[in-house]
Amino acid sequence: MKKGREAVHAAAQLSYLQQPVAATHWYNAAETLLFQRATNLPAQALDLQTQATYFESNKRRMDYLQLREDGYLIGSGMVESAAKQFKSRCTGPGMRWSREGISRLLPVCAAVLAYTFDLFWPAVYSSPKY
Repeated sequence: MKKGREAVHAAAQLSYLQQPVAATHWYNAAETLLFQRATNLPAQALDLQTQATYFESNKRRMDYLQLREDGYLIGSGMVESAAKQFKSRCTGPGMRWSREGISRLLPVCAAVLAYTFDLFWPAVYSSPKY
């Protein structure tokens, strides 16, 4: 349960940056709850530890406040929308693609969707010389 405690402690410190007393109170309450859960739910104790380990291992990728400050978008909406655009443009009625064909088409679709086709095309296609 040590890693779970460390994750809870880090959460307390991050939640109450300039308030060490409040952080300690929150940590104590959360730690108590974590141990009660593990004690009262022995079948789930291993899973609780697994979850705590996951958060500890991925805290760098989950620092959403810092990522937002750095200008990164946090939500998945843009990615989901882009995936739908690709799907609709590559899987229309009657469209069938080989792995090689779709591998060649996807960069072109990406350039069209990103409005960078004019920059992209000369790099991948050179007209035959006569």
